[in-house]
Amino acid sequence: MQVTVLPASARTSQATIRALLAHPSAPSVKGIYRDPSKAPEEFTSSPRFEALKGDMQDSASLELGLEGSDAVVVTIPPVRDPTIDIIANAVRMAENVKTAVNKIGAVKKLIMVSTKGAQYDHGLGEVLSTLHKAEKIVVDTKCESITFLRCAYFMENWASSIPMVKGDPSFFFSTITPLDWAMPMVAIKDIGAACADAALSDSSAASNKVNTVELQGPKPYSALDVKKAFEEVIGGGKEVQVRPIEREALVGFFCQVFRHPTVAKWFGEMIMAATPGGIMVEDPEPTEDYLYGKTGLVDVLRGMW
Repeated sequence: MQVTVLPASARTSQATIRALLAHPSAPSVKGIYRDPSKAPEEFTSSPRFEALKGDMQDSASLELGLEGSDAVVVTIPPVRDPTIDIIANAVRMAENVKTAVNKIGAVKKLIMVSTKGAQYDHGLGEVLSTLHKAEKIVVDTKCESITFLRCAYFMENWASSIPMVKGDPSFFFSTITPLDWAMPMVAIKDIGAACADAALSDSSAASNKVNTVELQGPKPYSALDVKKAFEEVIGGGKEVQVRPIEREALVGFFCQVFRHPTVAKWFGEMIMAATPGGIMVEDPEPTEDYLYGKTGLVDVLRGMW
């Protein structure tokens, strides 16, 4: 069994490669990098791993990397460059993956890391709309089975709060409001495990060619739960303050973070889509199948600490 992961540098891709290399079935694993020399020793030290050169912007280079693959796990990398049309960029990468897989003609399974809410063509904002567009392109790729893993909010997104939590006073900002509203979150480790399981499963046993699964953690978390999780990680009874950023202040807040109004708008739209009043919360056409990871928020925060 040979599984190819691209681009291998993405966080979800790295988690997938770890899960594949640890799997008892011992598959061969290829990682596609623009610069293979940047593949970490953690992977290259394994005799079952091979780092190959390829670029999501060039379908011909992907064909070389995907040759011989039984399964392909793909992530459409997010872009924060305001000079780029991020939707056109995502469409181009998805088209290149589809073209490469179709030309090879022997790939059995294609797994794409997507987002909760990707089924909607409105209300997502530009960042999340890239994955809606990508799904629409990839869905008719020529292979036995296609799996879209629609992931919840990454628990690792709280990493940027750690320096503030370590400070005095200890606090963090939450763009997730109301503070007591709990939303689905998932650990990147669990995304990698789900991708590996999907890649190594028996595609002939699938009832549908296209399978869509919403991936969440073991339970939803509110900003107040995040506060408690930080306090547990710190220990010693230290209190952590949480400072809410309300919906009307999101774009201004992200302007201070990213220093560019276009990027601030992208992130404001994304949070509004994922919180009360947004399409992902209203969810009029929910994904039918769900998968729940095992990793809790405290473990994720402790691992980043």
